[in-house]
Amino acid sequence: ASTPEIYTLSRHGALPVLLTALTDRLDTKGFTLPGAERTKHAAGTHDIRYFFDTDFGQAERLRNLMNGVLAKSGYRADIELRDLTAYKGAKPPPGTVELWLEPVRDR
Repeated sequence: ASTPEIYTLSRHGALPVLLTALTDRLDTKGFTLPGAERTKHAAGTHDIRYFFDTDFGQAERLRNLMNGVLAKSGYRADIELRDLTAYKGAKPPPGTVELWLEPVRDR
């Protein structure tokens, strides 16, 4: 099986220390992180997007891992999966999922 690629997208001003911890954890779990972007479009997001049915398992694995890291770090652990298999626009290649996240402290 190939190594899944994860692109992380976070809101401008998201906590760099938390994002570094998240990406370091992903790296140790066999995910490749070729890119990260901070964008205003990630505001309010807590989802993992997958574009092909064959990527569902990796997306689910990533969600479980990220929710665990967020919970241990004192953040909301409510990342959801977003199925974009029916999306008609340009898609990333199979084997790629996207983590869209604006970390929010758990109250």
